[in-house]
Amino acid sequence: MNENTPTPSGAIHDIGYRHYDGPVLGRMHLIQALYLDTLRGSVGLGRPVGAKVLAALLGTVMVLPALVTGISVNMSGDLQLPLQYTSYASGLQLIISIYLAVQAPVAVSRDLRFRTITLYFSRPLRRSDYVLARYAALATAVFGLIAAPLAVLYASALLAKMSWGVQTRGFVLALLGAVLFAVVLSGLALLIAAITSRRGFGVAAIIATLLLLSVIASTAQFVALKLLDADPFLPEAPLSTFGGAMFGVGTVAVVAVCTGLLLLRYRKVSPA
Repeated sequence: MNENTPTPSGAIHDIGYRHYDGPVLGRMHLIQALYLDTLRGSVGLGRPVGAKVLAALLGTVMVLPALVTGISVNMSGDLQLPLQYTSYASGLQLIISIYLAVQAPVAVSRDLRFRTITLYFSRPLRRSDYVLARYAALATAVFGLIAAPLAVLYASALLAKMSWGVQTRGFVLALLGAVLFAVVLSGLALLIAAITSRRGFGVAAIIATLLLLSVIASTAQFVALKLLDADPFLPEAPLSTFGGAMFGVGTVAVVAVCTGLLLLRYRKVSPA
């Protein structure tokens, strides 16, 4: 070696990296993990204390009227509930709107604001997987929020020796309505939240939109009652074949539009 040649000064260090021999989890595991993460966040798990307290408070407000009603009918010996299963959610729509306004931006707005959405798409996760996992998790959380007080009412009615058949029918119909309620409102809330990366704007827009829709529905019912001499709307009343079909088509259309617009929104998000 020439005396003018510099002596190598580098060194190889073993920093502990080892070959991974475990299972390689694929796309379905990512979807499941994203769904569970969204669902846990919707009930306050893994989030700050304030988020936990708010989720618990809203859940308590939803269940408390059902609990008070159940205690009342069992103490009085009444053989009929003073309220209907199917009208419970509409009576507490403000609480449901607040819950959606708080949780929907958490599900999607933060990923857009902090650009973590690009990390999801750098893995074998499709954009449709992201949208559907977030959507399904939020709808599940909203369904649980509505179904919990219904279950309390149902258990209270059975403890009070009310008719099993009548109560079961009302409870099942209310659960089916809760599914539709959760899917439709979750889709609207997520769509609004995905438009803006600013959480505050999303919260305000969701509350305003859901309350406006509620006012429009109530106004339409009032007009039908006063001007058209129509019967008041009874959620538990059986719909005609045509009415049921139109209601089903309308629900599917709203869900399809919300899902389609969400997918379109995330196609515009750069994967890198």
